[in-house]
Amino acid sequence: MPEMQKAFPTKVPFKILKGIGVNNQHEYALIYYWESLEVFRTYWNEDGTPTEKGAAAMAQIQPLIEKLNTLGESTQVPGDWLILDK
Repeated sequence: MPEMQKAFPTKVPFKILKGIGVNNQHEYALIYYWESLEVFRTYWNEDGTPTEKGAAAMAQIQPLIEKLNTLGESTQVPGDWLILDK
């Protein structure tokens, strides 16, 4: 995550989750979230494609993603959410 923090200069909080249910034991997940929709749109278009700034940030962390993929199977399930309990 420190590399992601470097690539995306805006503070991007994240949480690492460990599965405890019958269907997800021994699995881990990573969720990161944006402080606002305005900040999110700096990096991602409405159709889910990266903006120029988002593409540059993703290119910066691509070597790390490739290295992590050598450690085991990784599934990415993108989704866009707003946190309403602030």
